Amino acid sequence: MTQAVAHKQGSAAIPEPEHRIEPTSQSKLDEALAILEDHKNEWVALDIDERIELLEHLRERTVDVAERWVAASV
Repeated sequence: MTQAVAHKQGSAAIPEPEHRIEPTSQSKLDEALAILEDHKNEWVALDIDERIELLEHLRERTVDVAERWVAASV
C-alpha cells in the first residue's frame, strides 16, 4: 500500500500588471447606471429587428476595440 505524501502548497508568484487605464470612479459608474435607468423603456419599446440591429452594431464596435482591451490587460 502506498502512502500519500503531503506537499507544501502556496500560490504562484504573479507579478502585478502595469496599470495604464485609470479605474472608473464610483460617481461615473453611478452616472452610467442612471442613464441606463432613464432609457430602459426605450429598449423595451424596440421591435426585434431594431434590437438585432443595435446589438450587431455593439458587437462590431466591441471588435473594433478588442485589441486595445487585450493590450491594456497585459
